[in-house]
Parts: sequence; structure tokens; C-alpha cells
Amino acid sequence: MKENYIGKSAEFDSSIDNDASLKIEMSPVHTKKLVVKKKNVVKTSNGWQFVDSSVDLSANEYATVTLTRGSGGNELEFSSIANYEGQQSPVEMEIAPGNYAADINLILNQRIVIPEKQQCVRKGIFGDKECFTVPKIDFGEKSAPGQERFPEGGLKLNFTINPGDLSKDTIVLYAVSIDFAGVPESQRTVEDIEQMGKIEEYSRIYQMALQPAFD
Repeated sequence: MKENYIGKSAEFDSSIDNDASLKIEMSPVHTKKLVVKKKNVVKTSNGWQFVDSSVDLSANEYATVTLTRGSGGNELEFSSIANYEGQQSPVEMEIAPGNYAADINLILNQRIVIPEKQQCVRKGIFGDKECFTVPKIDFGEKSAPGQERFPEGGLKLNFTINPGDLSKDTIVLYAVSIDFAGVPESQRTVEDIEQMGKIEEYSRIYQMALQPAFD
């Protein structure tokens, strides 16, 4: 197989009496610059809302990117992995034309704490009010400063890279970021944790706003 091409498998009769030849067209692999930006889901008075405005990653954020190319026809499987750190230069990533599944994990190295709170519920319509304490949740309790690895967000998205896209030098991918850090600690609640499990849902609902860009 040629270097920097995606191979194909094909059946071929190589018997001595056979003069036939086999021509296989392979897809070239290109090395491009990769930049990861984020689009925030922010907490408002009306709940958590997606904001369709891209933001650069900060110095304490990084993303692990895996692009898996669909192996249509007889083409061999191809995937590419890269790590992108906020406020750093673009990294290199190998890509080829085709249909892709993107999987991004966005990590925040910052201590995120949900404070202890007292909640009260009423038993039945006319029952007494019962109060209890929801304990504090400290996601970075056992981590050294700068190594908290809070799972801030990510991306689960299918998209297509066309040959014309690869005439550009840089691919920009957008991750969904649950903006816990932007919520004052006193306003965080245990119910907010549910947002961490909605990355795939946000990726699906806002897939058009999360399509990659080529610069």
C-alpha cells in the first residue's frame, strides 16, 4: 500500500495463466492543522441554553479528538487521533475525504464544586414539610491544582469532508461545553450534573451549528 493513502481490499486472480491486471483507486491522506473551539451551554433564569457563538479554549482546557472515517466499499478502516491544548498552536491531524464520526472529549483543569444545600419537600398536599441536606460535591477533591480533569463537554457528530475542503490548511472543530465554570458556585445545584450526560443530545439537536469549518 502507498504511504499516505487509504488502502482497499479486492479479490484478484493471480494465477500464472491470467494476464489480467487490477487497478485500484485509493483515497489520499492529507496532513492538516487542527483547531478546537467550543460553543457553550450556559445556565440562565430559564434553564440551560445553547449559545451559537464559538469561543477559544482557555489555557486550562484541552480536547482529545478522534475522527473515524466510514469504510465504504472495500476501503480499509481509517481513524485519526489528536490532542489539542487551549491557547497553543494548532496541532497536525491526518484526514482524507469521506464520511466521519467525530468523538471529542473536552476537559477542564479547574476545581468545580457544588456546595452543600438544604432542600425541603412537603409530604402530600397537607403534609408537613421535611427538610434534608444535599452534601457538597467536589469534583477535584483529590486532585492537584491544575490536574482536576473535569469532564466539561465534548462532541458526538457525523459529518462529511469533501475533496475541496482539503484545499484549506486548517480544520476547525466545535465542541459542546457545559459552562459550569461560568456559574457562581453558590448558584450551582446537584440537578446541574444532569447536563454532563447531554453532550450527545446537544450534538444531535445543534448539529448544523457544530459542523466543522475549513480555513
